[in-house]
Amino acid sequence: MITAATVLLIAVVYWPVRHGGFVWDDIINFVENDWLQAGSQWQHYILRDFNGWTNYFRPVGVGLFTIQVRLFDNQPGPMHLVSLGMHLCNTALIGALAVRVMGPLKALGQHARLAWLAACMLFYGLHPVLIETVAWVGTQYDQLATGFMLLGTCAALSLRRRIVRASMVGLCFFLAICSKESAASFPVLFLLLDWVVFAKSSQGTDMAAVRRSFLRRNSAVIIAILIASVGYLLFRNFGLGHLLQHVPMRGGDLSVLDNLQKIALTHFTYLRVLIYPWNGLSPIHSFDPSHFTSFRPAIALILAGLVALLLWATVAVYRRASEAACVVLVIASALLPVLNIVPTSFTLSLYHERYAINALAFGTLLLPLLPWSRPSVVSPQLARMLLSALAVVWIGSSVLTIRSTLPLWLDDERLWLWALEDNPTSELAQYNAVAALLRNNKLTDAGAHIDAFAARGNMCARCDLLVANTELSQGNTQRAETLVGRILQSPETAGNLEVRGDYFLTAGRLALVQGRNPAAINLLRSGIALNPGQLWAQVDLATALSNAGQLKDALSAANEAVEMADELNRPLVATWRDGVEEMLERSSSRSE
Repeated sequence: MITAATVLLIAVVYWPVRHGGFVWDDIINFVENDWLQAGSQWQHYILRDFNGWTNYFRPVGVGLFTIQVRLFDNQPGPMHLVSLGMHLCNTALIGALAVRVMGPLKALGQHARLAWLAACMLFYGLHPVLIETVAWVGTQYDQLATGFMLLGTCAALSLRRRIVRASMVGLCFFLAICSKESAASFPVLFLLLDWVVFAKSSQGTDMAAVRRSFLRRNSAVIIAILIASVGYLLFRNFGLGHLLQHVPMRGGDLSVLDNLQKIALTHFTYLRVLIYPWNGLSPIHSFDPSHFTSFRPAIALILAGLVALLLWATVAVYRRASEAACVVLVIASALLPVLNIVPTSFTLSLYHERYAINALAFGTLLLPLLPWSRPSVVSPQLARMLLSALAVVWIGSSVLTIRSTLPLWLDDERLWLWALEDNPTSELAQYNAVAALLRNNKLTDAGAHIDAFAARGNMCARCDLLVANTELSQGNTQRAETLVGRILQSPETAGNLEVRGDYFLTAGRLALVQGRNPAAINLLRSGIALNPGQLWAQVDLATALSNAGQLKDALSAANEAVEMADELNRPLVATWRDGVEEMLERSSSRSE
């Protein structure tokens, strides 16, 4: 009854998600591209290249997206409800595990157990750091991975037959890590949790004997996890063609000492959002990499404190299965995959709230085991009143935060204007805000944004490119020419080959509209050489060649356009190509 009522409350709080749209990468993955919608393409993208991924391998998550896209005809509302359903299932799993964790606590009465059950579920289910995972369809990877990790932990704490227990834990681990790479922390998390519960159940027994019994209990599980790990690595290498590729870091690779400062600050920030999550929420948290290239005494103190805390916790967990120490190690282990110790390109933000999901889930499960002592000067009745008041304040603050933040996550324009308020110099926030405004036909607002951004001394060549191409589509060549000139002066155009290629394509398109066909041909060819595969650029090149009287080259370019067109656009492009071919035939006839 408590479980059902708690899940219902959380569902009511998050119910507005049913009206949400696609945001951020969802627009690329589900709206602008048909990767998962058409034919059998999903069989390729389920293993590689989805959203341009290099090191991400998430076949279970992409498979789930494929089912939803086809089942719901690519409508966001039902997909949002799937995200909510996954969150509610994970919350229910937290409740089921909390009951098992409290099993060894013989002195805990029935009312106290029910209170802790509700507290654990509410703490997890209404924690504001999870707003992102519920409101953004693209983060179903996090929900999936956490769900399989919790299922594996349920199997570890519930099943008695060694082979069945080991097989289920190994299977859940394999599915979790195939949902998201952060599940690599699962073996440590479940072993820590199982160790504390097992030690509690063995009170009065010599700790050395308890450790030996614990190893015997989990020997088969450890073997199953090793088999699952090898299987995952082989599957990953088959899917991606590699295990891990180095991707240049934004701002350049940091030195070891610089990176240690960054890791320490990131870890400390995650601890802050877990304890005090009501302020500072945002889709991104931009940072300046150069901040870590000089010695920061405050960060050095944080690093020293974290190292000392981890050393104490490791010793305390090993020697006496300390519950508080286990919480420290669980949170540190869960955060380890998202501290960017292995450099990858996701670090445009210092941290993301959703990455704290596993630390929150497994840390929550340990709360009932902590030694919650009551000061002797406080009566039991007063203690209960104070705890009840604290719970009401926490729940109320969380509900208000969720309800005020959800609308920002359910609309892409509002999401990025919000992100831009908190990150006014972020090119990522600026680019996405401009793109959202243009999708909503707010060209004037988008133009004002890029001009204000440039006036503050910030450069976003990609933003200017978006607006310039939209201006060209609407025939505003003078405004487009001004923007193309600004793009040419941008350091990003000089240093980034992809941006330079887009500049050539946009400048070539402008030259074509202005009737400067020879210039358009040269610019478009340069752009296509840098950024091949863009249909509109190939069509523009063929048009410029045709206008310049180079009909054979125009037909060749038109044939390439037909080959690269998708099933939807191919008939239209083929008809246009046939027109070019007819022009060539008429020209040949006149020559004869």
